[in-house]
Amino acid sequence: MPDIFSDQENLPSNLTPVPVIKPTRVFHPLRMLSTFVQDPLGVSLIEQAADEHILLFIRRDFITNVPWFVSTFILLIAPILLPLVLQSVHWSLAFIPQTFLVIITLFYYLIAVGFAFANFVTWFYGIGIVTQRRAIDIDLYNISYASVATAKVQDLKDVRYFQRGFFQSFFDYGDVTMVVEASGETLTFEQTPRPAQVVSLLSSLIGGHE
Repeated sequence: MPDIFSDQENLPSNLTPVPVIKPTRVFHPLRMLSTFVQDPLGVSLIEQAADEHILLFIRRDFITNVPWFVSTFILLIAPILLPLVLQSVHWSLAFIPQTFLVIITLFYYLIAVGFAFANFVTWFYGIGIVTQRRAIDIDLYNISYASVATAKVQDLKDVRYFQRGFFQSFFDYGDVTMVVEASGETLTFEQTPRPAQVVSLLSSLIGGHE
């Protein structure tokens, strides 16, 4: 009886071996306001090894910007509504020189725009990066202070995520925490989109190094 499980090398010459198709990585473009990108295109690290690949690029979920969006909107329309409010209670700013009012208004709007800019920059540069070798957490505080935490994948343990309340569950974002085994420190990706997917990826990487 012929051996039906013979190697392709032993096939008759008139038969063509079936090629083995290996899966290829599909890269995704990183847009300016992207919050979750697997295999991002055009992203690299300063000390990135030749065989090191960036698997995940994340920021805090965009919905987390809503509070400061609302605050900025209120700050911007407050000077417009203030005269109407004062008029309703029979107050007047006529005793204040017009030039002084213009200077105060410009200074006020400068503060409001600065508030919005600081919040946007903090969100924009708060980045999490995962490669097959390490996890990197970059946080920016008040524009002037940056914190960069890095941990090797093989040093991570107890990877989990937390979604607190209906709002985070509904919009599917939460905190992903990773404990560094050697030091006991915790690396956290705060308010990241699709936290379950992030944990799954990290767990598979940790399992591959065991």
